[in-house]
Amino acid sequence: MRTPRRARPPTARSAAAARRWIDERRFATFADGVLTVEHDHGFFSTCTVTLVEAMRAPAPVTRIDSSSAFPLYREDSTGCIWDRFFAPPRPPLPTPDPAADLQGLPWSANGPARSLDLDALRPWVDAYFRPSEAVRARADDLAERYVVDPRRTVAVWVRGTDKVEEIRPSSLTRYVRSVRAALRHGGVDRVLVQSDQAQVRDALLERFGDAAFCIAELPVTSGSEGLHLQALPGRERHAVDLLATVVLMSTFERLVLHSGNCAFWTILLRGDVDGVRQLR
Repeated sequence: MRTPRRARPPTARSAAAARRWIDERRFATFADGVLTVEHDHGFFSTCTVTLVEAMRAPAPVTRIDSSSAFPLYREDSTGCIWDRFFAPPRPPLPTPDPAADLQGLPWSANGPARSLDLDALRPWVDAYFRPSEAVRARADDLAERYVVDPRRTVAVWVRGTDKVEEIRPSSLTRYVRSVRAALRHGGVDRVLVQSDQAQVRDALLERFGDAAFCIAELPVTSGSEGLHLQALPGRERHAVDLLATVVLMSTFERLVLHSGNCAFWTILLRGDVDGVRQLR
């Protein structure tokens, strides 16, 4: 049985509404250094709220318990699967400040990445969101299979399906123009196309012809329901492939991204926005 949906975050049109939404909710409990996450949205949405809760915990987080999280990305009915995706927390652990003004930080995933304080977020990403050995190995496998050279490849990621309920997306024409601009830079001659929407992915693959490819291991849909809400086979494998793809894309010098959690985490793992063109 599908886990009931929780309240959706507000659209990107109101930063004040986003702040109120996050302030009024708790996505985890904290006791004796353990952050127990409770969230039932997409993979990177869960990562985002975990980051928020670690930053506003009453003391440094020494362990993250995901036994009550990732219900849509687990094969087993119980148990913590965090370590299948991320390495254990690595000291020095950043010190949270529950009273700090966190405006404009992680919950602005639908907003412009250039508004994020990436230097402030870096210690938290390094401590709690280092990809596991399995994820890093998978990213290496994908790079080898698709003969990826991060210096010669521009990645374009378009989020479709239910994202339209949160944010008004940019036209596909704007994505095409941004990719073409990246291709005009010397040495960039391949295009990695990713989308959860089959129609979008296929249209971009056709548009860029022999220069384009996609990570075929990632599922797509022709419908409007988010993939994280569908009964996909091999859910944990899908989560590993999804995170590995983001890890791989974070090494690219040129990116054309949507506004949302997948793009947000690509930029967080990358650590800067140089060479990034972000649309909606």
